[in-house]
Amino acid sequence: MSVLDLIGDDDEQPAEVGKRSQADRLVDLARERYDLGITATGDAFGVTRSGPRIARMLRGGSQSLRAELAHAFFLQYRKTPSSTALTDTILTLQGFASLEEPVDVFLRQASVDGALWIDLGDNAGTSVRIDPAGWTLEPGAPCIFRRSELTGTMPAPQHGDLSELRRFLNVTDESWALVAGWLVSACFPSIPHPAMLLTGEQGSAKSSTGRFLVSVLDPSPAPLRTAPRDVGEWVTVADGSCVVGLDNLSGLPGWLSDAMCRAVTGDGLPRRRLYSDGELVVTAFRKLLLLTGIDLGALSADLIDRALFVELERIAPESRRLDSELAADFADAHPRILGGLFDLVSATMREIPNASLAEYPRMADHARVLRALDLATDGDHLEAYIAASDRAMLDAADGSPVAEAVIAFMRDRDSWQGGASDLLEAITPHDPPKRWPATAHHLSGQLRRLAPVLRARGITVDHVRAHTGRMLVLGVTHDAGDACFHF
Repeated sequence: MSVLDLIGDDDEQPAEVGKRSQADRLVDLARERYDLGITATGDAFGVTRSGPRIARMLRGGSQSLRAELAHAFFLQYRKTPSSTALTDTILTLQGFASLEEPVDVFLRQASVDGALWIDLGDNAGTSVRIDPAGWTLEPGAPCIFRRSELTGTMPAPQHGDLSELRRFLNVTDESWALVAGWLVSACFPSIPHPAMLLTGEQGSAKSSTGRFLVSVLDPSPAPLRTAPRDVGEWVTVADGSCVVGLDNLSGLPGWLSDAMCRAVTGDGLPRRRLYSDGELVVTAFRKLLLLTGIDLGALSADLIDRALFVELERIAPESRRLDSELAADFADAHPRILGGLFDLVSATMREIPNASLAEYPRMADHARVLRALDLATDGDHLEAYIAASDRAMLDAADGSPVAEAVIAFMRDRDSWQGGASDLLEAITPHDPPKRWPATAHHLSGQLRRLAPVLRARGITVDHVRAHTGRMLVLGVTHDAGDACFHF
């Protein structure tokens, strides 16, 4: 029987146990067993006083404090608390928690006092501590972690080599440099990381590769999921994982592309709190994103600017293996892969003070970590990242009808200035493709989003004010495709 099965209805159970109400006894149980607190975004939680300091959010599923209290009440009184009593209890505990100073609560990864901490997700609360001197297994962490139904158990790392992971991935040397750099950078939770997009033709094992990469960093009973249907579902799914893996995407609606950009940079997402009359709650998180199956042409320029594209090679029929064999092999290798990864993270931390660039690409903090990794290993992770980013922007220009039209229009010009309506008239073909901008306003919006793509092709687009109104100024830089990040 699950914990949630112990929760009954008001009609099935009495509202009183002895002379005190169920809610009073539930509150007493909670205050005896848990320290209460509240996060910076206003979510209340409890931390058990007799075990690992893992936060139980007041509301939720089987991992919530509500569920634990229901179980504890049943064990002590041999009666099932009513839903009303549990609801009243949670409201009371929410009030107690709100009196505390807000604290940070982390999911899987944390950066505290100059060290990185990884929650293994086991019942003992074991964590890995990583600093410039190396890594160690610790019985706990100096911070509070939380977990969700999507949090799986990570094996205890053993000394090994990250390159052992490569035998599970069908990638080129350059793609392996991208993957290894992303995994090392992913262990630094306080910086933005590019979203990894696994591409390749049918038969290149995109889903299997995605599952392995997610499982390295954030084991889960559901490492890859389908695309969410709306913002509410996206927040629920994304908030429960350190690494969010979405599989077999054929396209991205505008709202999801924008939500992913926000998840990369760590921006807050305000929305109405459930079961409230207009009360807002802000969900703020920075996530590691991994997508498979997406076509480059289906992405916005903003997301392409925050993405890392890894092309997978097709697996020859004679090289294919059973999924069950691969899973068992990976489970055996996982502890050594983690140990090798944490060795690289520690070495990278030692070189961070020496890692600097004269100019930084879009994901500047990620680039700095790659520079430090290169100093530690004499590798070319940063060079591979910049080359892949440049190619993505060039390919995106080829996939956008508006970008192609602007590039063709500027082919024999060094500069151009005029209104958006003038440019729209000049570049609109005789038979416009679907989703061609219908108005000058729509064209201006597309040009803003396509600015990074056009810049990769050597064309700058500026929106300026003039006495006649807003004007577009297009210029040719003649340096398209040249890497401009020096180190």
